[in-house]
Amino acid sequence: MKKNQETTSPNSAETPIDTNQDAKTKKREAKLKRKKDKEIKRYESLPIESKIDLIAREQRQSADWIQLDNAALIFPASETIDRMNMFRLSVVLKDKVDPLALQRAVNMIVPRFPTIATSVKRGLFWCYLEPSNTPIVVREQREFPCRKLALDSRNSLFRVTYFNYEISVEFFHVASDANGGIVFLNTLLDAYFEVLGYETVDRTNTLSYRDKPNEEEMVDAYQQYHDGVTPKKTKDVKSYVLKGNRLDSNMLILTKGVCNSDDLRRVAKSRGMSVGELLSSCITYAIEQEREFCLGDKKHPVVVSVPVDMRRIFPSKTLRNFAVLFRIYSDGLKSFDETCQLVKKAYVEGVKKDYLQGYVNFNIASQNNPLIRYLPLPIKMLGMRVALNMYDYNVSTTTISNLGIIKAPEDYKDRILRYEFSLGAKKTELSNLAIATFNGTTVMTFSRVIDSALVEKYFFRQLSALGVDVVIETNYQGDLI
Repeated sequence: MKKNQETTSPNSAETPIDTNQDAKTKKREAKLKRKKDKEIKRYESLPIESKIDLIAREQRQSADWIQLDNAALIFPASETIDRMNMFRLSVVLKDKVDPLALQRAVNMIVPRFPTIATSVKRGLFWCYLEPSNTPIVVREQREFPCRKLALDSRNSLFRVTYFNYEISVEFFHVASDANGGIVFLNTLLDAYFEVLGYETVDRTNTLSYRDKPNEEEMVDAYQQYHDGVTPKKTKDVKSYVLKGNRLDSNMLILTKGVCNSDDLRRVAKSRGMSVGELLSSCITYAIEQEREFCLGDKKHPVVVSVPVDMRRIFPSKTLRNFAVLFRIYSDGLKSFDETCQLVKKAYVEGVKKDYLQGYVNFNIASQNNPLIRYLPLPIKMLGMRVALNMYDYNVSTTTISNLGIIKAPEDYKDRILRYEFSLGAKKTELSNLAIATFNGTTVMTFSRVIDSALVEKYFFRQLSALGVDVVIETNYQGDLI
């Protein structure tokens, strides 16, 4: 009987190891590791701004051009050497800002907002919007807020800054109004928290950066909702101008009054008023006190402009400008109670649909006027500047803009202390007031370009007299009146 012989397949034989090739591979891997370690070390040694710049290079934008909305048409003409129509939205976080995470969040949301992440270009007949040539880069806040943006293809219509616990977005008004700006800020915060590892379940007033922009968000709502029938109800008149010496061109003093929102509501309710009506009464009364103290001109009324969010009147989801102003007129110092009655009456008339519809129709009719529409842009810009100097710059003493209770995801209450809102400088409105409320805290922010702080002093003094405890903060510590 034969023994079974073991057979070995040629494929199963051991292959001799090429020691030279193995050594070369290890040497190459070691070289790559040293290079990578060197790059990591060099990156870690870079200043924070250089790291941000590197992240910003990954940013991408949409490629379409967009017409300006009706309200935005006038803003490029209102630009001066040192000022432009700006506003600022901020949040104060519970944790210190991570600037690298913030830049990544900006990169994530830029394609989602094609009407905001753009720059202004000049066409034959009108200015228009197009993506900027350079990425939006986050910077630490080192200058005064709402500084002028350059209107060219290299600069977007907004900037993002941070400082310690605060994130701020400053918008040129061509990009959006404050309500559209809040959606942008909420979406930026959603992306920022995602980069940090947080999950946001509720999406109130917040868009997903993963979604594509839709037509409703980009529509010019003024064109959409004008009826061409309802006439404008009121005619503007020349207004009183606050007294004080102008500050340097880039200076904007912010004075914030922080209080409990329940205290404000309690005082307003006791007088049969809304919070907006109460605060409008306080600023009207404060300006009349300032005029009395400074022996100011009494030929012209104190005029307080109040923006109305038209999305409350019409079912629009636009992220572009869609607001209309009504005005409060005061022709002399009265008691505070009389001022309250005057303001309540102005609010009743100012929020009527017919009044707001007439304002929209007037603006659209001006835009569609053939004599204006087909003028070349340089002549049109010159004409708009003349019209602004004659009719717009002298018709309002101040603006009070109240965003009310900020709509935001419920999750944000665990991560955000408060929202803040402030207005940029205007040519003849030398002090303005903007208000935002979130999670039981109301922040009232005066922004001014004069050395006199009398209006805000009288304003906060009146609130204190009404029983509202206010904590005052400011961005300037100099010797001002």
